[in-house]
Amino acid sequence: MGDLEHYLPTNRIKALSEQAGLVRVNIQIPAKRYYRSSLEIVRMAKVYYSEGNLESAFVLYQKYLSLMLEQLPQHPEYGAVDPSLKKTSTSQCKESINKAETIKAKLLKKYEGEYRQKEAEEKEKAAQREAEQQMLEAERRSQEKRLERERRERQQAEEEERYRQAQQRLQEQSHVPVPAVSAPAAVVLAPAAAVSAPAAVVSAPAAVSPLAPPAPSAPPPSYRDLTNSLPPATTPVVDRSTKPPGVHFTHTDSDKHLNGLKPVNVPIPIPQRFTELARQNTLRNIETCGLLFGKLERGEFHLTHVVIPKQKGAPDSCTMLNEEEIFQFHDEHDLIQLGWIHTHPTQTAFLSSVDLHTHSGYQIMMPEAIAIVVAPKYNEIGIFNLTPDYGLDYIARCTKSGFHPHPKEPPLFQKCEHVKMDSRQPVFVDLR
Repeated sequence: MGDLEHYLPTNRIKALSEQAGLVRVNIQIPAKRYYRSSLEIVRMAKVYYSEGNLESAFVLYQKYLSLMLEQLPQHPEYGAVDPSLKKTSTSQCKESINKAETIKAKLLKKYEGEYRQKEAEEKEKAAQREAEQQMLEAERRSQEKRLERERRERQQAEEEERYRQAQQRLQEQSHVPVPAVSAPAAVVLAPAAAVSAPAAVVSAPAAVSPLAPPAPSAPPPSYRDLTNSLPPATTPVVDRSTKPPGVHFTHTDSDKHLNGLKPVNVPIPIPQRFTELARQNTLRNIETCGLLFGKLERGEFHLTHVVIPKQKGAPDSCTMLNEEEIFQFHDEHDLIQLGWIHTHPTQTAFLSSVDLHTHSGYQIMMPEAIAIVVAPKYNEIGIFNLTPDYGLDYIARCTKSGFHPHPKEPPLFQKCEHVKMDSRQPVFVDLR
């Protein structure tokens, strides 16, 4: 029952806590942004809790606490963070601790019931396996007895046939009629003891006939030959699908999603509408950027708002201004930031080295974060993210700034596979 250890309530809680501890602070991302982004973690946790997804809610509350209490204090800019943000964070940490403890108690109660049920199931399966083994053993012994009985019957039949043939040869050699004698059922007698022929004829048949006696019949097959010709004994079929996985106690709603990422539903009109709003900048070869916001509903993100902030653009870059205005809108509408969107006035749709570093800040905090790139000149639209198994970590470790070369292999970014297009009408908010 070693697999039952994975179902122990304490082990399952430990697995959830370990997942929460995977968050790491990138010192290249301003500490202030972590404070703002961390509030989205709490928003998502509240949504999960309201939907009854206790595991996901617990992980996010734990992730928030790990970020704010363990990781962020190591950031070089931690001492310069606005005291009001720290005060808000302290209050939120206290609330998150209480919430996490409440959820933990509910999970332990739930896991205890599941563990007892699993334990009973495993005992029942063990009893069934034992019964099957006993049945197979009984069948094996029965088969062995049957084979042995058949072997003895064949051997007896062959002995009787040899006895009959010996009698026939004696009769032919002596030219003396020999009365038919039935062979004993179990004991085979020597020919001389059963035939009343003259002694000289019986003891020296070679003198009577120059013919050599016929070759004896082939010996009966051995028990090993018989068993080798039989089909192999059947082995009980074990249903491996019932075996519990090594660790399967993370986000219960994420198992059905690709690479553990929840789907992001993107309204079809967004790229075209954003292109129209960026037209004046595009004509001057200046980039335009915007932020993507949405909601979490039943394990899926829905992009609902596109905010175009005050900004300063260039042919190959764009810088947002007056971030407080964005934060205010963000908080008032209780939204979750799902990524960003920008144009490439003169280039194709891809992520430049600067884009990669910009997006890493979003994807580190939100694994599902997307980057929409619109290239009007080439009529291209790309929806990208950093490759989670290589690109995200590589860019997080890269200390260079501005435009600089990155290796092309393995790929650092890719087209998003967790994005679904829908027909909803998004809200555009132009703050310029």
